[in-house]
Amino acid sequence: MAAPTLLDGIRRAVRELTLPSALILGVVVALKVTYGSLEAGFAYLGLMALLLLGIYTSAKYWNVRYTAGFVVAGLVLWFGVPEFMPNLIPSTFVTVGHVLPLVILVGLALMIRDKL
Repeated sequence: MAAPTLLDGIRRAVRELTLPSALILGVVVALKVTYGSLEAGFAYLGLMALLLLGIYTSAKYWNVRYTAGFVVAGLVLWFGVPEFMPNLIPSTFVTVGHVLPLVILVGLALMIRDKL
């Protein structure tokens, strides 16, 4: 089996950052309807933190090209995907939830530097 490439990292970023986010959106909508926006906001932050922690801990085993592809695609998604959460949860949760992926992507970029 060949080593993962840059394109494999891009594919994984799209898969890891978009599909679970759609699932998180569904959970947040259900919680907002059932319990309210404050509980939905806490659930949003918790689920995002779990998702991103899993990505970060597995990234230490990735090669440099794969990690670079993930970081580049992640930044494109971070800047390019519109936010739906401000309509569902308080803005404080949205701001923190929007900064979390950026912090993880910067951490991954620093991890690339350490791998070189």
